[in-house]
Amino acid sequence: MSLDKQRRKLLSVLGAVFTTGLAGCSSQTRSASNENTAEAPESDTPEQAGTGVSETTDTQTETNTNTEAEPTASTEIGTKMSSETETETETQPEVSLVIDNISFRAWEITEDESGSVAPLGEQNPTLTLETGQRYIIDNNGWSSHPLAIRATDDTPLLSQSSGGTFVDDSAVNWVDNDDTVAFTFTDTLADEAAYYICTVHSSMQGDIEST
Repeated sequence: MSLDKQRRKLLSVLGAVFTTGLAGCSSQTRSASNENTAEAPESDTPEQAGTGVSETTDTQTETNTNTEAEPTASTEIGTKMSSETETETETQPEVSLVIDNISFRAWEITEDESGSVAPLGEQNPTLTLETGQRYIIDNNGWSSHPLAIRATDDTPLLSQSSGGTFVDDSAVNWVDNDDTVAFTFTDTLADEAAYYICTVHSSMQGDIEST
């Protein structure tokens, strides 16, 4: 075999080997690329989906918690108004007394609901009245023996006859229904009240003390 033929044969063999090697590398590169492309969606998509659900759930939970925990302004106002109405409509405590005349000589207490205003059956007893307390007095002899409360200088403060410096006092709230009178024994009234009396018979009178 001549030298030229041997050289051409060698070059042909080397070219075949080189071509085969390049084909193998190209196949491996395409395979690796396809594997990476297939794996990418499996990694990204679930994470994004999972994150979205978690954030939505947390937001809804926080919204529901805040809505339940914080009272609305209208609820607070309604509660406050209800509380104030109940306070304003509370009735003032009252003490009932029944007084009667012993002829034209004296007064006597025949009933005392509190048991602390005056002893029963005693003539012209001292009345012990509590400041701030409201009293209702049934005067069984009112038609002939009008009741009055007076100051030390004999000024009428409250009276079933006429006059009385506290008759129009809103805090005292004097009420005269003939046989029944009612009043609140305020601090200012207590400062001036000295005695009670029948406006017709001066012998029917007794002292007033305040507590």
